[in-house]
Amino acid sequence: MAYDKCIQKIECLEDAKNIIQNLLLKGLITAKDISESTKLITSECNGNNNKVSEGESKTTQNVKTAENKDQTEPKKTTPKKRKSADKTSKKKKSKQKKKEYRRRKIALVLAYNGTTHSGFTETLGLETHDNSIEHHLFKALLKTCLIEDRSTCNYSRSGRTDKGVSAHGQVIALTMRSSIPLQCTNDTTNKVNEGSESEDNTLKLPKNSYDEIEINGRKYKELDYPHILNNLLPDTIRVLGWVPVSTKFSARFSASGRHYKYFFVNDSSTFFDNSYDMNKMNSGLEKIIGNHDFRNMCKINAMEVTNFEREMVSARVMIGDEPYREGNLSSTIDEPKNSSSATTEVCYMDIQGQAFLWHQIRYISAIMFMIGKELEKTSVINFLLDVKNNTARPHYEMASDLPLVLHTCMYDNVKFGYSVQNLVRVTQLWQDKYEKAMIEAEKLKSGIMSLKKEAKIKLGDLKHYMAVKQIPNKGAGSKRKVEDIENDEGQKKWFPAKFQSKDGVKDSTILLTWGEAVDILNPFFKHLSTTQHIPVSERSVGASYEQKMKHIYNTPKKFEKYDKDVLQKQALNNKDETDFFYTEMKSYGGSAYGEDIDGDVMMS
Repeated sequence: MAYDKCIQKIECLEDAKNIIQNLLLKGLITAKDISESTKLITSECNGNNNKVSEGESKTTQNVKTAENKDQTEPKKTTPKKRKSADKTSKKKKSKQKKKEYRRRKIALVLAYNGTTHSGFTETLGLETHDNSIEHHLFKALLKTCLIEDRSTCNYSRSGRTDKGVSAHGQVIALTMRSSIPLQCTNDTTNKVNEGSESEDNTLKLPKNSYDEIEINGRKYKELDYPHILNNLLPDTIRVLGWVPVSTKFSARFSASGRHYKYFFVNDSSTFFDNSYDMNKMNSGLEKIIGNHDFRNMCKINAMEVTNFEREMVSARVMIGDEPYREGNLSSTIDEPKNSSSATTEVCYMDIQGQAFLWHQIRYISAIMFMIGKELEKTSVINFLLDVKNNTARPHYEMASDLPLVLHTCMYDNVKFGYSVQNLVRVTQLWQDKYEKAMIEAEKLKSGIMSLKKEAKIKLGDLKHYMAVKQIPNKGAGSKRKVEDIENDEGQKKWFPAKFQSKDGVKDSTILLTWGEAVDILNPFFKHLSTTQHIPVSERSVGASYEQKMKHIYNTPKKFEKYDKDVLQKQALNNKDETDFFYTEMKSYGGSAYGEDIDGDVMMS
């Protein structure tokens, strides 16, 4: 008897577990609530196990006594045990029914801070040590049972961002679980198989998580996908919104364009001069607009890419939300350091195009910084785009990855829906981080200003440092001549009158503030960067695309992969078919009913 009661109680606990899982799926509770509930259930089960063991021992003693009395007497099964067995079988059947659910194609828009992650793309096979965006994303998708596994969810992404690169509008698409039961249909004659993805024209599913649909007198709401996933994702990754899309939609091929921002600081007030000529940078960016071959402004991946032509729709320097125009920046590269109008501006290069090559934005940014520093003329853009005469990219270092942001991915027939509740949480999170970053920046600025006023150095130490810096490094290729800092010409060139002497030998023990030293070093550093810079057109070049292809053809293993991934696909598609494919894919979006989707604002 004690054993039967214990079995019934454990079954009730199993029901509680199922209820908790459903609440987690709907976003009504968090993972923390689950862990507390699990501890409670475990403690209950441990107590029941003790009761079961006591009941089993008593039952065993009773059975032994019965065997001693009459070993030939057959065992009888009580009706209660049969009832318990019937309950167990019904429970199994109910669990089997719960596996049936509706699936639908969903597009999600994501934002993430790439500085703490190893890139967007997951390294398959190394998931244990992977810190990519996709790794955390699929871990949350599987834990919430929104998908069964990656291989069956029709996953696609708009693009791959490198390690350190962030995004405010990355888009992925995949087939996910829906809260609308599979059996729900307005047409009782329409039979849908288990887990089917068929597009039922008789049942229009909700376009967001706020609207309700009524079926057979019962109201249903769609799952709040951003809320569910954000409960499990790290705070560096946020799902912003979602929209239902057609089954043929691809986050990559259906995109009509991508929008990148590369941030930088135009600083002529705080410390060492780090200002740029914005007019020249804008002139350089104008030259990349249009359809060009960018093989000299990217990293060539010959194993996957055969066409390096890309169309840039717009490119310009922005200050805040306004394009840079001459006069709307409070400082220029030629203004003195102590000018009253000198200031610090956070700017960014705003570049839009249909698609981009590997590291293309970072190589373009590096060239623009050289132009802004007046190390290169804008004609260097013409030199790099002339791939007939310059078949290989000269050696120059690409810009850093941290300031780069994938701002948005654009689609012709898709508009994402956002939840008020989710946007409030994301905005509060980002505002908190923004305020902390601002405080850290002001703390650093305060430290710099304190050094300029309070720290003092010897004049002789400064002269020695400048003299050593003028000696070119070995192999630098510079033709500069070493100047004597302490001669009359050197003093007039770098030092104010109060630090000069008639005989060229000023007392080297004279002290000056670090701020005074910085004013001397700024023009000196600019002079060094100009004289040490080797023009891009005169630098050595790397391997050209043709040389890399020759290497692939001469390497059997690489050629086998290249033939499978590229050549065989090219043989199946001619140019007209390829153009038709991209044109057709861009038209996809909307929903499973062939209508354009407007992601309605959700007021949850």
